[in-house]
Amino acid sequence: MTKIIVLTILVFVDLSFSQIEKNTFNTSNLTNAEIIGVWQENDSLLASGLDNVYRFYNDSTFSFDVGYGYLTRLLSLRGKYLINKNTLNLTVTETIESEGGEISFGDNNSDELRWMYVNDHGKRLRQQKPKTFSIPLSFKLSEIKEISYIKIAYQKYYKISKDPHAYMNAVDY
Repeated sequence: MTKIIVLTILVFVDLSFSQIEKNTFNTSNLTNAEIIGVWQENDSLLASGLDNVYRFYNDSTFSFDVGYGYLTRLLSLRGKYLINKNTLNLTVTETIESEGGEISFGDNNSDELRWMYVNDHGKRLRQQKPKTFSIPLSFKLSEIKEISYIKIAYQKYYKISKDPHAYMNAVDY
């Protein structure tokens, strides 16, 4: 009887894993139309601002905007992208970096208590020798065969718009 229970459990676990495998998107079938749009890190909901967002455009260009209020001078990356099976190749041609301002803890306009720069501004810097980064890329398919999320370097990103120009006013540099 114990052998039958163990065998039943093993079959159930095997079927569960095969179902999970069926729900994983095969990146060799990926088209640009499926990645074009706005992708936000960790969340499909919009809050007071966008947080770590990729934008993929029809012309094979991309941008990555860093979340608000983080203690970093790097605000945004711009460049070209190419999907090659399960790899996303990003060539960074320019950055937007914070300049000036002063360091602060917290912000008078919010209840967030963390380190940040205030009164700074963005400066666009063209990369003299653009560098290409090859980053692991995978996808998860929903039950209705739509992309639930993508993983870029093992971090989940959710599509919040099919239009890469959407929510542009949320980025202020």
